[in-house]
Amino acid sequence: MSSRSKKGSVLLYVIMIFCLMTILGLGLITLTNHNTKMTKIEMDSEQVYQSALSGLETTLVSFEKDPETGAKITEFIRSGGGTTSTELNIDKMGKINIAITCASGEEVSSCKKLKVDSTATLNGLSRTVTGYLNVIEGGLEFPVTVKQGDDDIDDRYRKVQQPGDKEYCLFGTSPTQVGTECFKEKASTYEDKFSQYEKEPNLEKYNKKLDEFQLMAKGQKCNFEATIDSSCVVEGSGNTVTGKNVVIDNSKSDVVIDFKNIVGVMSSNFTLTDPDSEYLVIFISNKPIVFFDTSFGNDIKDADNFVIIGSKNTNFLFQGMDKNVNGYGWIISPFQDEDPWGALDTKKGQVSLRGQNNKTANLYGGAYASIVSQVNAANIYGVKPSDKMLGLFADLDLEMSGGGAMTFAKTYDK
Repeated sequence: MSSRSKKGSVLLYVIMIFCLMTILGLGLITLTNHNTKMTKIEMDSEQVYQSALSGLETTLVSFEKDPETGAKITEFIRSGGGTTSTELNIDKMGKINIAITCASGEEVSSCKKLKVDSTATLNGLSRTVTGYLNVIEGGLEFPVTVKQGDDDIDDRYRKVQQPGDKEYCLFGTSPTQVGTECFKEKASTYEDKFSQYEKEPNLEKYNKKLDEFQLMAKGQKCNFEATIDSSCVVEGSGNTVTGKNVVIDNSKSDVVIDFKNIVGVMSSNFTLTDPDSEYLVIFISNKPIVFFDTSFGNDIKDADNFVIIGSKNTNFLFQGMDKNVNGYGWIISPFQDEDPWGALDTKKGQVSLRGQNNKTANLYGGAYASIVSQVNAANIYGVKPSDKMLGLFADLDLEMSGGGAMTFAKTYDK
């Protein structure tokens, strides 16, 4: 082969290699540019989501902190104003649009739940995050509070319709003999005013919320030998829980403990890892349950976290028998028995506190019940509930009055 043809073939190879390298180089440049763009899009997407979330949180908190302005916005929406909105333009965070409307399914003229849509836009990307606000009419200035009764006397209070108002009053020996002593005439250590409960809640709405709590706990068995950090069910039918010291981690989320078919909790204590947390510890029960020599919480601020909720068939007895017991929180049993007068601790819709053998039973928080009764050294000391607790009351359709302006409690549930 001549030297000229060899040179020609080498040149051809060089050209082919050069073209291949050029193609690979262009491909790498294109891929790099694509990856850079995707990374930028992902960063912008995360930024726009965080901006929307920040706008939502800021709005929800502002309603809780400034209920007077929130009330004006609510009345505007109720009057047929439709949607109220505002837009923020924050450097490096993009535009944030806040739109507030009445939540779907609500009657606009008496809207009790507001829907808040926070939409952020940045570099052509848009994200919307939604939250909700319970509108609590009249707020709650003071919870039900009952002072100590005389030894060996059952002080029993029941919701009645007095001329012009509803309130709890002391009864005599039958449900028709209403005593003259009502809550407005009583006093207590912590608060000297009282809120009145307006009505029984809507059973369907109440049960729907209980179903949500049951689903949170379903499938997880409570292990009281370790710290409880998630919702769970206490197994057993007709059984009791005895001698447990249970620590509940409420630092990350609400924790539901479903006592289900448990009939009693004896000589046990329930404490929190984070009393300053906004998250609740929710005990639920579908049958009457007795708390003997059992305390929940350690301090008055724990009343913002603990709540015991019963179904239509429940009543609760909280008793100190061999030791003094304290409950920090709320006990809810709002459905009145068809026959509202009967043996102590047997009637549906009743919360009973009892001291025995010179021991005391104290509830620091409140009781939302058709009947509240005390025997011996038993007390309910009213503590104003937190916004989170008020939000739970609204979700359960529990209405209260007794002072205060319109207030708001945030929720992420529809």
